[in-house]
Amino acid sequence: MSTIQRVAACLLTLFVFSPAVAQTSRLIPAKRADNWKSSQTRLADVRSSDSGPQSKSAGKAPARGASLANGLLPNDEGQVWREYDLRPYTTRVEGVEHPELAVKDWILRETGTETWFHEPLSILSVSRDKVRVYHTPEMQEIVSDIIDRFVAGRPEPHAIGVRLITLQSPNWRIKALPRMDAVEVHSAGVEAWLVSRENAALVYAGLKKRNDFHEHSAGSLAAFNGQSLTVERRQARRYVKTIQTVRRDPWPMHKPEMGEINEGYTLHISSLFDEQGRSIDTVIRCHVDQIERLIPVTVNLPGFGNQVQRIDIQVPQLVSWRLHERFVWPDDKVLMLSCGVVASPAPQKNTISNLVGLPISTPFDGTTGRADAILILENNGTASQSMIRSDRTSRTAPNNHGRY
Repeated sequence: MSTIQRVAACLLTLFVFSPAVAQTSRLIPAKRADNWKSSQTRLADVRSSDSGPQSKSAGKAPARGASLANGLLPNDEGQVWREYDLRPYTTRVEGVEHPELAVKDWILRETGTETWFHEPLSILSVSRDKVRVYHTPEMQEIVSDIIDRFVAGRPEPHAIGVRLITLQSPNWRIKALPRMDAVEVHSAGVEAWLVSRENAALVYAGLKKRNDFHEHSAGSLAAFNGQSLTVERRQARRYVKTIQTVRRDPWPMHKPEMGEINEGYTLHISSLFDEQGRSIDTVIRCHVDQIERLIPVTVNLPGFGNQVQRIDIQVPQLVSWRLHERFVWPDDKVLMLSCGVVASPAPQKNTISNLVGLPISTPFDGTTGRADAILILENNGTASQSMIRSDRTSRTAPNNHGRY
Protein backbone atom coordinates (compact mmCIF):
# COMPACT_ATOMS: atom_id res chain seq x y z
CA MET A 1 0.00 0.00 0.00
CA SER A 2 1.34 3.35 -0.98
CA THR A 3 1.80 6.21 1.41
CA ILE A 4 -1.20 8.05 -0.01
CA GLN A 5 -3.43 5.01 0.55
CA ARG A 6 -2.29 4.60 4.16
CA VAL A 7 -3.05 8.28 4.98
CA ALA A 8 -6.49 7.97 3.39
CA ALA A 9 -7.29 4.86 5.46
CA CYS A 10 -6.35 6.62 8.73
CA LEU A 11 -8.52 9.61 7.90
CA LEU A 12 -11.45 7.33 7.12
CA THR A 13 -11.08 5.55 10.46
CA LEU A 14 -11.10 8.85 12.39
CA PHE A 15 -14.12 10.08 10.47
CA VAL A 16 -16.18 6.92 11.16
CA PHE A 17 -15.43 6.26 14.86
CA SER A 18 -14.98 9.73 16.38
CA PRO A 19 -18.80 10.48 16.72
CA ALA A 20 -19.34 7.30 18.76
CA VAL A 21 -16.54 8.19 21.11
CA ALA A 22 -17.88 11.73 21.48
CA GLN A 23 -21.40 10.40 22.10
CA THR A 24 -20.16 8.04 24.78
CA SER A 25 -18.17 10.77 26.52
CA ARG A 26 -21.31 12.92 26.68
CA LEU A 27 -23.65 10.21 28.00
CA ILE A 28 -21.66 9.15 31.04
CA PRO A 29 -21.57 12.54 32.85
CA ALA A 30 -25.19 13.21 31.94
CA LYS A 31 -26.32 9.96 33.56
CA ARG A 32 -24.41 10.70 36.77
CA ALA A 33 -25.92 14.19 36.94
CA ASP A 34 -29.45 12.78 36.68
CA ASN A 35 -28.84 10.32 39.51
CA TRP A 36 -27.41 13.07 41.81
CA LYS A 37 -30.35 15.34 41.10
CA SER A 38 -32.91 12.65 41.85
CA SER A 39 -31.23 11.74 45.13
CA GLN A 40 -31.14 15.42 46.15
CA THR A 41 -34.81 15.76 45.27
CA ARG A 42 -35.76 12.80 47.40
CA LEU A 43 -33.75 14.17 50.33
CA ALA A 44 -35.33 17.60 49.94
CA ASP A 45 -38.81 16.02 49.82
CA VAL A 46 -38.18 14.19 53.09
CA ARG A 47 -36.90 17.35 54.75
CA SER A 48 -39.83 19.42 53.54
CA SER A 49 -42.28 16.88 54.93
CA ASP A 50 -40.46 16.99 58.27
CA SER A 51 -39.99 20.76 58.68
CA GLY A 52 -42.63 22.38 56.45
CA PRO A 53 -42.68 23.61 52.87
CA GLN A 54 -40.96 26.91 53.68
CA SER A 55 -38.24 25.56 55.91
CA LYS A 56 -34.98 27.48 55.56
CA SER A 57 -33.03 24.28 56.04
CA ALA A 58 -34.43 22.63 52.89
CA GLY A 59 -31.56 21.42 50.74
CA LYS A 60 -29.07 21.74 53.60
CA ALA A 61 -27.19 18.68 54.79
CA PRO A 62 -28.31 17.45 58.26
CA ALA A 63 -26.00 17.62 61.24
CA ARG A 64 -23.65 14.72 61.78
CA GLY A 65 -25.35 11.89 63.58
CA ALA A 66 -28.85 13.32 62.95
CA SER A 67 -31.63 10.94 62.08
CA LEU A 68 -35.22 11.40 61.00
CA ALA A 69 -37.83 10.64 63.65
CA ASN A 70 -40.55 8.14 62.91
CA GLY A 71 -43.26 10.60 63.94
CA LEU A 72 -43.65 9.22 67.47
CA LEU A 73 -42.47 10.84 70.73
CA PRO A 74 -40.44 8.53 72.97
CA ASN A 75 -42.25 7.57 76.17
CA ASP A 76 -39.70 5.33 77.86
CA GLU A 77 -40.86 6.53 81.30
CA GLY A 78 -44.56 6.71 80.56
CA GLN A 79 -44.72 10.32 79.37
CA VAL A 80 -48.17 11.54 78.37
CA TRP A 81 -49.38 14.57 76.42
CA ARG A 82 -51.85 16.96 78.06
CA GLU A 83 -53.23 20.38 77.18
CA TYR A 84 -54.54 22.82 79.80
CA ASP A 85 -56.97 25.64 79.06
CA LEU A 86 -55.68 29.05 80.25
CA ARG A 87 -58.46 31.20 78.83
CA PRO A 88 -60.44 31.45 82.10
CA TYR A 89 -57.37 33.16 83.59
CA THR A 90 -55.87 35.18 80.74
CA THR A 91 -59.20 36.69 79.64
CA ARG A 92 -59.76 38.33 83.02
CA VAL A 93 -56.23 39.70 83.47
CA GLU A 94 -56.32 43.29 82.31
CA GLY A 95 -53.43 45.63 81.64
CA VAL A 96 -50.86 42.84 81.20
CA GLU A 97 -49.52 42.21 77.70
CA HIS A 98 -48.54 38.56 78.23
CA PRO A 99 -50.25 37.19 81.35
CA GLU A 100 -49.33 33.64 80.37
CA LEU A 101 -45.65 34.32 81.13
CA ALA A 102 -46.44 34.31 84.85
CA VAL A 103 -47.87 30.79 84.47
CA LYS A 104 -44.67 29.65 82.78
CA ASP A 105 -42.51 31.21 85.49
CA TRP A 106 -44.43 29.53 88.31
CA ILE A 107 -44.31 26.14 86.58
CA LEU A 108 -40.54 26.44 86.25
CA ARG A 109 -40.21 27.56 89.88
CA GLU A 110 -42.17 24.55 91.09
CA THR A 111 -40.67 21.91 88.82
CA GLY A 112 -37.18 23.32 88.27
CA THR A 113 -35.80 24.41 84.92
CA GLU A 114 -33.48 21.42 84.55
CA THR A 115 -36.47 19.07 84.61
CA TRP A 116 -37.30 20.07 81.04
CA PHE A 117 -33.79 19.69 79.61
CA HIS A 118 -32.84 16.20 80.79
CA GLU A 119 -34.18 12.70 80.51
CA PRO A 120 -36.94 11.77 80.12
CA LEU A 121 -37.90 13.64 76.97
CA SER A 122 -40.28 16.47 77.92
CA ILE A 123 -42.06 19.43 76.33
CA LEU A 124 -43.44 22.62 77.90
CA SER A 125 -45.20 25.11 75.62
CA VAL A 126 -47.17 28.05 77.04
CA SER A 127 -49.42 30.29 74.96
CA ARG A 128 -52.17 32.70 75.90
CA ASP A 129 -54.84 30.04 75.41
CA LYS A 130 -53.17 26.76 76.30
CA VAL A 131 -50.36 25.07 78.19
CA ARG A 132 -49.07 21.99 76.40
CA VAL A 133 -47.07 19.52 78.46
CA TYR A 134 -45.40 16.24 77.59
CA HIS A 135 -44.02 14.61 80.72
CA THR A 136 -44.56 11.82 83.23
CA PRO A 137 -47.90 11.57 85.07
CA GLU A 138 -46.21 12.68 88.29
CA MET A 139 -44.96 15.88 86.67
CA GLN A 140 -48.35 16.42 85.05
CA GLU A 141 -49.93 16.49 88.52
CA ILE A 142 -47.55 19.23 89.64
CA VAL A 143 -48.27 21.31 86.53
CA SER A 144 -52.00 20.73 86.92
CA ASP A 145 -51.92 21.98 90.52
CA ILE A 146 -50.13 25.20 89.51
CA ILE A 147 -52.58 25.89 86.67
CA ASP A 148 -55.58 25.22 88.92
CA ARG A 149 -54.32 27.90 91.31
CA PHE A 150 -54.33 30.39 88.44
CA VAL A 151 -57.63 29.38 86.86
CA ALA A 152 -59.62 28.74 90.04
CA GLY A 153 -57.97 31.48 92.10
CA ARG A 154 -59.16 34.96 92.91
CA PRO A 155 -60.81 36.55 89.86
CA GLU A 156 -59.92 40.13 90.80
CA PRO A 157 -56.60 41.71 91.74
CA HIS A 158 -55.32 41.22 95.26
CA ALA A 159 -53.47 43.82 97.29
CA ILE A 160 -50.19 43.24 99.08
CA GLY A 161 -49.11 45.77 101.67
CA VAL A 162 -45.43 46.53 101.25
CA ARG A 163 -43.22 48.46 103.68
CA LEU A 164 -39.49 48.90 103.24
CA ILE A 165 -37.82 50.55 106.24
CA THR A 166 -34.27 50.90 107.55
CA LEU A 167 -32.84 51.32 111.04
CA GLN A 168 -29.27 52.30 111.83
CA SER A 169 -28.97 49.79 114.66
CA PRO A 170 -30.14 46.17 114.72
CA ASN A 171 -30.98 46.42 118.43
CA TRP A 172 -34.67 46.83 117.57
CA ARG A 173 -34.81 43.06 117.98
CA ILE A 174 -34.58 43.38 121.77
CA LYS A 175 -38.22 44.41 122.10
CA ALA A 176 -39.59 42.93 118.89
CA LEU A 177 -38.36 39.32 118.92
CA PRO A 178 -40.73 38.08 121.67
CA ARG A 179 -43.67 38.97 119.39
CA MET A 180 -42.34 37.19 116.28
CA ASP A 181 -41.92 33.56 115.18
CA ALA A 182 -38.81 32.79 113.14
CA VAL A 183 -39.06 30.87 109.84
CA GLU A 184 -36.37 29.15 107.78
CA VAL A 185 -34.41 31.23 105.27
CA HIS A 186 -31.80 29.98 102.79
CA SER A 187 -30.06 33.27 101.96
CA ALA A 188 -27.04 34.03 104.10
CA GLY A 189 -27.53 36.92 106.51
CA VAL A 190 -31.31 37.10 105.97
CA GLU A 191 -33.84 36.52 108.76
CA ALA A 192 -37.61 36.08 108.46
CA TRP A 193 -40.49 36.03 110.92
CA LEU A 194 -44.24 35.42 110.87
CA VAL A 195 -46.19 37.85 113.04
CA SER A 196 -49.87 38.16 113.84
CA ARG A 197 -51.54 41.31 112.57
CA GLU A 198 -51.91 42.67 116.10
CA ASN A 199 -48.27 42.09 117.02
CA ALA A 200 -47.12 43.44 113.66
CA ALA A 201 -48.93 46.71 114.36
CA LEU A 202 -47.26 46.95 117.79
CA VAL A 203 -43.81 46.18 116.37
CA TYR A 204 -44.21 48.78 113.63
CA ALA A 205 -45.41 51.42 116.10
CA GLY A 206 -42.33 50.76 118.26
CA LEU A 207 -39.96 51.03 115.31
CA LYS A 208 -41.56 54.26 114.15
CA LYS A 209 -40.71 55.97 117.46
CA ARG A 210 -36.97 55.44 116.99
CA ASN A 211 -34.76 58.30 115.85
CA ASP A 212 -32.99 56.09 113.28
CA PHE A 213 -36.27 54.99 111.65
CA HIS A 214 -36.60 55.71 107.92
CA GLU A 215 -39.43 54.45 105.70
CA HIS A 216 -38.58 54.21 102.00
CA SER A 217 -41.92 52.93 100.71
CA ALA A 218 -45.30 52.10 102.18
CA GLY A 219 -48.63 51.21 100.68
CA SER A 220 -50.66 48.53 98.95
CA LEU A 221 -49.80 47.24 95.50
CA ALA A 222 -52.49 45.48 93.48
CA ALA A 223 -51.87 42.66 91.02
CA PHE A 224 -53.69 39.66 89.63
CA ASN A 225 -52.97 36.28 91.14
CA GLY A 226 -49.49 35.08 90.13
CA GLN A 227 -48.46 38.34 88.42
CA SER A 228 -45.47 40.37 89.62
CA LEU A 229 -45.44 43.62 91.56
CA THR A 230 -42.52 46.00 91.13
CA VAL A 231 -41.40 48.87 93.32
CA GLU A 232 -38.43 50.80 91.98
CA ARG A 233 -36.78 53.96 93.17
CA ARG A 234 -33.54 54.83 91.45
CA GLN A 235 -31.68 58.02 90.68
CA ALA A 236 -28.88 58.51 88.19
CA ARG A 237 -25.62 59.72 89.71
CA ARG A 238 -22.97 61.04 87.33
CA TYR A 239 -19.25 61.06 87.91
CA VAL A 240 -16.00 61.60 85.99
CA LYS A 241 -15.30 58.11 84.71
CA THR A 242 -12.15 58.49 82.60
CA ILE A 243 -10.27 60.80 80.23
CA GLN A 244 -10.71 60.87 76.48
CA THR A 245 -8.05 62.26 74.10
CA VAL A 246 -9.79 64.37 71.48
CA ARG A 247 -6.71 65.68 69.66
CA ARG A 248 -2.99 64.92 69.49
CA ASP A 249 -1.67 67.44 66.91
CA PRO A 250 -0.53 70.17 66.98
CA TRP A 251 -0.81 69.78 70.76
CA PRO A 252 -2.63 67.21 72.93
CA MET A 253 -6.13 68.00 74.08
CA HIS A 254 -8.11 65.92 76.59
CA LYS A 255 -11.58 66.02 78.07
CA PRO A 256 -13.25 64.10 80.91
CA GLU A 257 -15.72 61.35 80.03
CA MET A 258 -18.73 61.05 82.32
CA GLY A 259 -20.15 57.83 83.68
CA GLU A 260 -23.51 57.13 85.28
CA ILE A 261 -24.71 54.71 87.96
CA ASN A 262 -28.35 54.26 88.92
CA GLU A 263 -28.50 54.30 92.70
CA GLY A 264 -31.47 52.99 94.61
CA TYR A 265 -33.45 49.78 94.86
CA THR A 266 -35.71 47.54 92.81
CA LEU A 267 -38.20 45.24 94.54
CA HIS A 268 -40.07 42.45 92.72
CA ILE A 269 -42.84 40.50 94.46
CA SER A 270 -44.84 37.68 92.89
CA SER A 271 -47.59 36.06 94.96
CA LEU A 272 -49.69 33.03 94.10
CA PHE A 273 -52.63 32.08 96.32
CA ASP A 274 -53.86 28.55 96.81
CA GLU A 275 -57.31 27.60 95.51
CA GLN A 276 -58.97 28.41 98.86
CA GLY A 277 -57.05 31.66 99.27
CA ARG A 278 -55.73 30.70 102.71
CA SER A 279 -52.00 30.65 101.99
CA ILE A 280 -49.69 32.76 99.86
CA ASP A 281 -46.71 31.49 97.91
CA THR A 282 -44.45 34.52 97.49
CA VAL A 283 -41.20 35.02 95.60
CA ILE A 284 -39.25 38.13 96.64
CA ARG A 285 -36.35 39.67 94.74
CA CYS A 286 -34.70 42.87 95.90
CA HIS A 287 -31.66 44.62 94.38
CA VAL A 288 -29.97 47.56 96.08
CA ASP A 289 -27.06 49.45 94.51
CA GLN A 290 -25.36 52.46 96.07
CA ILE A 291 -22.18 54.44 95.65
CA GLU A 292 -20.55 54.38 99.05
CA ARG A 293 -18.06 57.03 97.98
CA LEU A 294 -16.23 58.33 94.92
CA ILE A 295 -12.47 57.96 95.26
CA PRO A 296 -10.65 60.85 93.54
CA VAL A 297 -7.63 60.13 91.34
CA THR A 298 -5.49 62.85 89.72
CA VAL A 299 -4.02 61.99 86.32
CA ASN A 300 -1.10 63.94 84.77
CA LEU A 301 -1.33 64.31 81.00
CA PRO A 302 0.84 66.12 78.42
CA GLY A 303 -0.59 69.48 77.39
CA PHE A 304 0.25 72.58 75.36
CA GLY A 305 3.92 73.52 75.22
CA ASN A 306 5.10 70.40 77.06
CA GLN A 307 3.13 71.49 80.09
CA VAL A 308 1.45 68.99 82.37
CA GLN A 309 -2.33 68.98 82.44
CA ARG A 310 -3.87 67.65 85.65
CA ILE A 311 -7.35 66.13 85.42
CA ASP A 312 -9.26 64.52 88.28
CA ILE A 313 -11.28 61.36 87.69
CA GLN A 314 -13.43 59.39 90.14
CA VAL A 315 -13.50 55.68 90.89
CA PRO A 316 -16.79 54.56 92.45
CA GLN A 317 -16.74 52.39 95.53
CA LEU A 318 -19.96 50.43 95.16
CA VAL A 319 -21.91 48.59 97.80
CA SER A 320 -24.78 46.32 96.78
CA TRP A 321 -26.87 43.47 98.10
CA ARG A 322 -29.29 40.99 96.61
CA LEU A 323 -32.24 39.09 98.06
CA HIS A 324 -34.00 36.21 96.31
CA GLU A 325 -36.24 34.08 98.53
CA ARG A 326 -39.50 32.17 98.38
CA PHE A 327 -41.95 31.86 101.27
CA VAL A 328 -45.27 30.11 101.80
CA TRP A 329 -47.19 31.81 104.60
CA PRO A 330 -50.80 32.06 105.90
CA ASP A 331 -52.81 34.98 104.57
CA ASP A 332 -53.79 36.05 108.13
CA LYS A 333 -50.13 36.58 109.14
CA VAL A 334 -47.61 39.31 108.39
CA LEU A 335 -44.24 38.37 106.89
CA MET A 336 -41.21 40.35 108.08
CA LEU A 337 -37.71 40.04 106.65
CA SER A 338 -34.43 41.52 107.78
CA CYS A 339 -31.56 41.57 105.32
CA GLY A 340 -29.01 42.45 107.99
CA VAL A 341 -26.85 45.56 108.12
CA VAL A 342 -26.44 46.30 104.43
CA ALA A 343 -26.31 49.26 102.06
CA SER A 344 -29.15 51.65 102.69
CA PRO A 345 -31.70 51.72 99.83
CA ALA A 346 -31.39 55.52 99.64
CA PRO A 347 -28.82 58.17 100.63
CA GLN A 348 -29.23 59.04 104.28
CA LYS A 349 -29.61 62.47 105.78
CA ASN A 350 -27.62 63.60 108.78
CA THR A 351 -28.90 62.80 112.25
CA ILE A 352 -28.85 66.45 113.39
CA SER A 353 -31.35 67.45 110.69
CA ASN A 354 -33.66 64.59 111.67
CA LEU A 355 -33.59 65.49 115.34
CA VAL A 356 -34.24 69.23 115.12
CA GLY A 357 -36.32 69.16 111.94
CA LEU A 358 -34.25 71.85 110.21
CA PRO A 359 -32.43 71.59 106.87
CA ILE A 360 -28.96 71.85 108.41
CA SER A 361 -26.25 70.96 105.90
CA THR A 362 -23.31 68.89 107.07
CA PRO A 363 -20.46 67.11 105.26
CA PHE A 364 -22.32 63.82 105.79
CA ASP A 365 -25.45 64.77 103.84
CA GLY A 366 -26.24 62.50 100.92
CA THR A 367 -23.71 59.84 101.88
CA THR A 368 -24.62 56.21 101.68
CA GLY A 369 -24.37 54.40 104.96
CA ARG A 370 -25.22 50.98 106.26
CA ALA A 371 -28.54 50.11 107.85
CA ASP A 372 -30.68 47.17 108.89
CA ALA A 373 -33.16 46.83 106.00
CA ILE A 374 -36.57 45.45 106.99
CA LEU A 375 -39.27 44.37 104.53
CA ILE A 376 -42.85 43.91 105.78
CA LEU A 377 -45.46 42.14 103.63
CA GLU A 378 -49.15 41.85 104.48
CA ASN A 379 -52.15 40.48 102.62
CA ASN A 380 -54.73 43.27 102.32
CA GLY A 381 -57.37 41.21 100.52
CA THR A 382 -58.81 42.23 97.20
CA ALA A 383 -57.90 45.54 95.64
CA SER A 384 -61.40 46.95 96.24
CA GLN A 385 -61.27 46.04 99.93
CA SER A 386 -57.83 47.62 100.23
CA MET A 387 -59.08 50.86 98.66
CA ILE A 388 -61.94 51.05 101.18
CA ARG A 389 -59.56 50.56 104.09
CA SER A 390 -57.13 53.12 102.66
CA ASP A 391 -59.95 55.67 102.30
CA ARG A 392 -60.98 55.19 105.92
CA THR A 393 -57.39 55.51 107.08
CA SER A 394 -56.84 58.68 105.07
CA ARG A 395 -59.79 60.36 106.82
CA THR A 396 -58.42 59.64 110.28
CA ALA A 397 -54.70 60.11 109.49
CA PRO A 398 -54.09 62.82 106.86
CA ASN A 399 -50.28 62.53 107.21
CA ASN A 400 -49.46 59.43 105.17
CA HIS A 401 -45.65 59.62 105.71
CA GLY A 402 -44.80 58.96 102.10
CA ARG A 403 -47.59 56.43 101.45
CA TYR A 404 -48.42 55.95 97.77
